[in-house]
Amino acid sequence: MVGCLVAFSALCATPVTAQSFPRGTFKTTGPMGPITVTIDDSNHVTLSMNGQAMVHGTATVTGGEVALSDVSGNMACPATQVGHYKWALQANTLTFTLIADACEGRAQGITAAPWTREAAPPK
Repeated sequence: MVGCLVAFSALCATPVTAQSFPRGTFKTTGPMGPITVTIDDSNHVTLSMNGQAMVHGTATVTGGEVALSDVSGNMACPATQVGHYKWALQANTLTFTLIADACEGRAQGITAAPWTREAAPPK
């Protein structure tokens, strides 16, 4: 479902490795235009398309893995569909590799292309 395209949100980071889950605004381009994900210092994440917020959700980070759940939004997946991914940050490029996710739209959207950091984390 495209509605679940890239649902992120509230990230609860548990640093298990030297690298913490990144904060800030990351951008990629999807079939319907630019997509941004903003991750703030309070671990909230918002997915926006063409400048409009589409998904708010939660994420739990354990080392190099992240579990993503949608909370609300026009493109949100059901809250019971938690997606599990490996993540990697190299310089300003964030990538996700699918482990398991019942939300097909989110799985396709998150892993389709790398995310480039556009801005530092909002306060």
